[in-house]
Amino acid sequence: IRKIIAIGGPASLFPISMQLYLLLVTFWAGRLGPDVLETHIYTVNCLLVVIAWSSSVALSAQIRLAQLIGMKEYELAEQCFRASIRVGIIGSILGAFLLCVFSEFVFGFFTDNHYVSTLGATIFAICILLEMFRAINLIVLASLNATGDAKRPVLGSILLMWAIGVPLCWLVGVYGGYGLVGIYVGRVMDELIRAFYGWCQWKKGKWKAGHL
Repeated sequence: IRKIIAIGGPASLFPISMQLYLLLVTFWAGRLGPDVLETHIYTVNCLLVVIAWSSSVALSAQIRLAQLIGMKEYELAEQCFRASIRVGIIGSILGAFLLCVFSEFVFGFFTDNHYVSTLGATIFAICILLEMFRAINLIVLASLNATGDAKRPVLGSILLMWAIGVPLCWLVGVYGGYGLVGIYVGRVMDELIRAFYGWCQWKKGKWKAGHL
């Protein structure tokens, strides 16, 4: 039970932290005006399709890696990890790109507000990068959870999220006056930094050395 809690405890903190982060982003969007809030809400809901892809790949990688590492097939585990990253990135970029290309059609289901549609198209374009880095983060964290190396990567990601990501969103979007575009640029930088951190944690390979 202690081993399960050691992995599940830290892992459960990340989605809580992420939801609080997104709640704060929604609060800032609301302060920028009803049209901006409307754009943000429509964008987030449309992106759930892309996030579902990344989450599914991450879950699949976690299951497969747990099997391979349990059999001490470390080379196959490394190959599985890299393949999962590639599949996650390709699917996320493709999904976000299609939303961007057909943004006018997509927003047409929800509103006839030209400002919302135009701003939404810009946000979808930014989200091509956002979803790519998000896919990396989801897969890396799921993979590290499968190895049993969960505490440091998860807590480090949460720390980076609130120490760098949240201030960046506020600084560029709210304080800097770039609005929702600035907030999403801040989110891209946050996901990028955490993706680099997670990748470094994976490359340390504590699970290969049998330290866990």
